[in-house]
Formats: sequence, structure tokens, C-alpha cells
Amino acid sequence: MGRNKKKQRDGDDRRPRLVLSFDEEKRREYLTGFHKRKVERKKAAIEEIKQRLKEEQRKLREERHQEYLKMLAEREEALGKSHAWSDLENS
Repeated sequence: MGRNKKKQRDGDDRRPRLVLSFDEEKRREYLTGFHKRKVERKKAAIEEIKQRLKEEQRKLREERHQEYLKMLAEREEALGKSHAWSDLENS
């Protein structure tokens, strides 16, 4: 029950090492871009919320206007009927 010993290899059996080289500017952009992208997403979300709020306010204004027009038409109709009754009483 001994430990597993690593085999000693000759230098000839090894694969050539892969050497990575980084473009320093791209690396810096990648590392610092997390915050920038987060701020961008937050800004886009705020704009989306503002746009939805504006649309909702426009719809509410339109509904109030339609309600006002309906009330006005009912009032004119009611006044028209009362004038018709007053005309019948006067004749």
C-alpha cells in the first residue's frame, strides 16, 4: 500500500508546450468591460421603464378623454330630452 509514484519521463516524449500570447489592449477591454456592460444594461432597463410609463400615461389620458366625451354626449342627450318635454308643456 504504497504511494503512487510519478513516472520519470525523458524529455523527448513530451509534447511541445502551447504558448499563449495576449493582446494587452483586448485583455484590458475584456477585464474592464464587465462594469461597462453592467452599466449599459442598467441604463437600457431604465429607458425601457420610462418608455412603458410614458405609454401607460398616454393610455390613461386617452381613456379619460373618451370617458369625458361619453359623459358629455349623455349630458347633451339628457338636456335634449328635457327641452323636448318643456316644448310639449309650453304648447
